[in-house]
Amino acid sequence: MSPRSSSQFEAMRQESMHRISEAALELFAERGYKGASIAQISKRAGVSKGLLYNYFESKQELLHYIVLHAVETGEDMLEEIVSSAAGPAEKLRQFTERSIELLVSDLKHWRLLASLAFQPDILNDLMPVLEQKQGDAMNKMKTVFEGLGYENPTEEMLFYSAVMDGLAMQYMQAPGHYPMDQMKELVLNKFLPKGVYTRNGEVWA
Repeated sequence: MSPRSSSQFEAMRQESMHRISEAALELFAERGYKGASIAQISKRAGVSKGLLYNYFESKQELLHYIVLHAVETGEDMLEEIVSSAAGPAEKLRQFTERSIELLVSDLKHWRLLASLAFQPDILNDLMPVLEQKQGDAMNKMKTVFEGLGYENPTEEMLFYSAVMDGLAMQYMQAPGHYPMDQMKELVLNKFLPKGVYTRNGEVWA
């Protein structure tokens, strides 16, 4: 058998880290961050404690990895949309729809992040990084609202963010009953210029 290449080792490393973070996420959701132990996480992931500590020095570092991975997924999506050649209306439509798709497709990640918002002490060490990332994201979204011609783009962007946050929180409370498609249409009809967005999703930017 030929020795494994560096790319194979990296693939194994990423797979192990994914399994560990998924197990931790499940346990944090079930027992809370403080109620889940490293032993429980390693058992759920099917790895030894030694291997887990090989990737994450502590439970806190593991939590930071999960949170940053989720935040960076959103960052990558926003950067791709904002840097595209699409007009501002199309950018806002894409961001709205894809943000909702992320929420619906990976609900447990976003539930964890939402729960952590009410436990700031757990993420104290990470808050400067998260605040910087949030500020960068808001600045990028502001350019979209400037492109849409709003008189007060900062205020409109903040209002849009609050609406999207509220939509996400309501969906997380009752995902099987929340009329997400209808809410998405209301958001787009509210924030895109009149005549730009129609019910079938056509956009003229």
